[in-house]
Amino acid sequence: NERLNRQVEKVLQIAEIDRKEIELKYEEVSLHTQINSIAKSVELKLKKRDGMTEINLNAANDVLFCDKLHLTNILYNIIDNSLKYTQLKPTIKIETSELERFLYLSISDNGTGIPQEHLHEVKNKFFRVPTGKVHNVKGFGLGLYYVDQICEAHSWQWDIESKLGEGTTILLKI
Repeated sequence: NERLNRQVEKVLQIAEIDRKEIELKYEEVSLHTQINSIAKSVELKLKKRDGMTEINLNAANDVLFCDKLHLTNILYNIIDNSLKYTQLKPTIKIETSELERFLYLSISDNGTGIPQEHLHEVKNKFFRVPTGKVHNVKGFGLGLYYVDQICEAHSWQWDIESKLGEGTTILLKI
């Protein structure tokens, strides 16, 4: 029920974004607090799979003026993808840092990775990396599209690096 509810909410949010009707509710938010909260919420899933998180929150100033709900959703989407697309013991590395006037957030995993020829498509709505006729992972291909749209709405930049069989890193420049 919870998963279905999250998917329905995501579809409704995407519809809002597509109509350019997204209304951000700006407030001061501690990025580190949000990261720790999400890491705690996925702790049980990680333990069941003998996985772990490595968290290095090095940014001295982690306070953002952003929409807390959407920030939480994009963090959860990225971390949820890390869990869904890691076959063995998942290791999720989350790091923050600062350079000049920017805050950087990096989320890496040791998952299956994405073939280079599909990296440019992951920001497209409904895109899922082709896996033939076998779909072990459930979803609609909205997660990274949502990340892209929310980052754009906040004027944040993000990029994805991935190596097939080694894992994926998402880097946000805030």
